[in-house]
Amino acid sequence: ILRDIDAIATQLKRLQSAGVPVLWRPLHEAEGGWFWWGAKGADPAKKLYALLYDRLTNHHGINNLIWIWNSVATSWYPGNNAVDMVSADIYPNAGDHSNQASTFSKLKSLCGDSKTIALTECGVIPDWSSSAPWAYWLVWGGNFINDGKSNSLSYLKATYTSSNVLTIDELGNWQSGNGGGGSTTTPPTSGGSGSGAPLYGQCGGSGWTGPTTCASGTCKYSNEWYSQCL
Repeated sequence: ILRDIDAIATQLKRLQSAGVPVLWRPLHEAEGGWFWWGAKGADPAKKLYALLYDRLTNHHGINNLIWIWNSVATSWYPGNNAVDMVSADIYPNAGDHSNQASTFSKLKSLCGDSKTIALTECGVIPDWSSSAPWAYWLVWGGNFINDGKSNSLSYLKATYTSSNVLTIDELGNWQSGNGGGGSTTTPPTSGGSGSGAPLYGQCGGSGWTGPTTCASGTCKYSNEWYSQCL
């Protein structure tokens, strides 16, 4: 596990050096139990999250991550000190544009109303004219966008032209930091680098335009989506 964490740390440091903030949502949907990191219950998942947070933040000194926790259950929450945003993934029936206010309220309570709240995955865009002010939503692609049922064309047009919705061209000079707050997570206590830094890197996958050979190691685990120098 530490080797894998150190491998991704190498890539995250490249983004940090370039001044790129990262919406970082590790161990997503843990409480569902369908991923290995949540299959053994809340306590192991929280310990793994704490290990990941400590390794990236304190050992590697990475400070450009916006840590997003992805569960509404209080028993799974790793604590405010290791979380910047709280979130949920929701897939209602096609065309159900309810505001998901109940889930929003649970997340607000989870963090003591101290974190930004996001809908990190959804199949249907929630009612943007309602009282549940999601910071952002991320619609899963494919049919959820283009089948005309989950989100009709008229609803999409109304959504992205609404004065209640900010699109990327309306954000202004957000990178200047004007009007924004800093991370609320604990700052790094030490620097450092992983021993795997020279070895690990991506070498292929969908949309990859970089080299297909590795400076060190061998390109393995190749598939349509991802391959890595190991």
